[in-house]
Amino acid sequence: MVSNVWARSFAGTEIARRKAWGGRDDLRVECDTASSTSMCNIGQHDLEPILRPPASGTGRASGSAPNCSN
Repeated sequence: MVSNVWARSFAGTEIARRKAWGGRDDLRVECDTASSTSMCNIGQHDLEPILRPPASGTGRASGSAPNCSN
């Protein structure tokens, strides 16, 4: 995982991008050794259809914040 990206939505404009853990070649072996699974990357076009149905069921798919007062 080379980059962390901040955006308002999956399809939104990119706000910021920063190097993520595991993005440096010298850390690859350390990350692989410490992890129970190998790193993988899934594109937005593949991930969004997986996340959308469960998110729609919560009533928060429009981007509304969860109720944190409970």
